Amino acid sequence: MALVLCDIAALDFWLGDCPVTRTIAPASLCSWVNGITASGPLPEQQLTRLGINTRPVHVLVPRRSDQRMNASVIAHYASPPYPEGTITRLTRDVYSLIPLAALIRRAPKLDDVEILLYLYRILARYRTYKGSLYERPPLMTLGQMAEYLSRTTRTHGIKRLKLLARYAQEGARSPEEAKAAIILALPPTQGGYGLPLPILNPPISAVRNGAAEKRYPDLFWPSHRIVLEYQSTEFHADTERIGLDAARRTHLQEAGYTVFELTSYQTKQQEELDSLVAALRLHMQLPSKSRTPEQRQANERLRARLFGRPW
Repeated sequence: MALVLCDIAALDFWLGDCPVTRTIAPASLCSWVNGITASGPLPEQQLTRLGINTRPVHVLVPRRSDQRMNASVIAHYASPPYPEGTITRLTRDVYSLIPLAALIRRAPKLDDVEILLYLYRILARYRTYKGSLYERPPLMTLGQMAEYLSRTTRTHGIKRLKLLARYAQEGARSPEEAKAAIILALPPTQGGYGLPLPILNPPISAVRNGAAEKRYPDLFWPSHRIVLEYQSTEFHADTERIGLDAARRTHLQEAGYTVFELTSYQTKQQEELDSLVAALRLHMQLPSKSRTPEQRQANERLRARLFGRPW
């Protein structure tokens, strides 16, 4: 039998803690799979090879009468076909929704912050395994995401997801970079600071001893030549890393960039984060903004959601 992973099972497969890099082969993409079913025993060996050990497994079925729920499987009804490129083949009998399609189905059960964090993970250049970060190609580029969303209509909650996607950016190399971009770019009504959306880890030219060298700043505003480096105690705590970060700042400053730092301490102190944003606005020549009590409360809630727990 053929299984199509969906919802939280598909998201866990693509974005969960995993020792191997997940990639999507363009040749494996399709819009539907004939003969999918949730009856009968699961293809356990194939699921184990894929690292899918959690039960029940969430899968799609083509008819409402095929829906079922037990200890092994939760079968969700899906009206075929999906847009082209929605499903990808993993093994002989196991398929999966691509992560964005799984998120679209899951989105009505998520709040805005959870959706944004998922979007950043889909666009990110990292994966996690046992508390460590590893480089990986993005599962989807920003252009691919926009193109797929443009072909997805008449789906519950898709309008909200499309609006939130305007605040998503590709290229994050750590969870903290994504969280920083979210809180800086979201509008004040949603708890953010309303700054222009930064680019994450783009190649730019720095200067070292008079010679040009490539650098990849955490957050970058090209029109203002402003770099923001996130100093995380979780992923950048060793002495050698701190020394390399300091040298990188010097090389960027020598090339004419204005370099700011954001630390985990600042993310937990509203006044400190406010002060950093005020300095960024000043260098961007943006007018200062006062916030209403409601907006300050929204900011406090957003900071707690983003920096109060790991993602």
